[in-house]
Amino acid sequence: MPGPVVHARQGQTVEMTLTNDGAIPHSIDFHAARIAPNKAFVDVMPGKSFTVRFQANDPGVFMYHCGTKPVLMHIANGMYGAIVVDPATPLPKANHSYVLVASEWYLNGDGLTTPAQFDMDKARAIMPDWTTFNGYGASTSRTR
Repeated sequence: MPGPVVHARQGQTVEMTLTNDGAIPHSIDFHAARIAPNKAFVDVMPGKSFTVRFQANDPGVFMYHCGTKPVLMHIANGMYGAIVVDPATPLPKANHSYVLVASEWYLNGDGLTTPAQFDMDKARAIMPDWTTFNGYGASTSRTR
């Protein structure tokens, strides 16, 4: 996690297919899309697929994420990423480009003897155990 960075040029059509190989419903919500969320970002049941298409009209960097309730839990479990929409007129060439995608991890334990799970109370209180950038982290925990 996070998901891959998606790149598009302003005016291009973005098409993404979500195949749910999990055990619970999931969806995909693109903040770069100007489409009705109740039609485009539907819950995909386990074993099913859904394709969303939209025209990337606005240049910028946007989030995409699972929009299935509880959204906070899905995002905090790594179901998100970034989409970069470059302007129709290309920007001057850069020597390097990069995208940093940040996340916070809210865990019910240290994960050393049993796997750590998402902790909704910590998430609601905005008390992360870890902050990560592109999946690499540093502990933000205070003394326990």
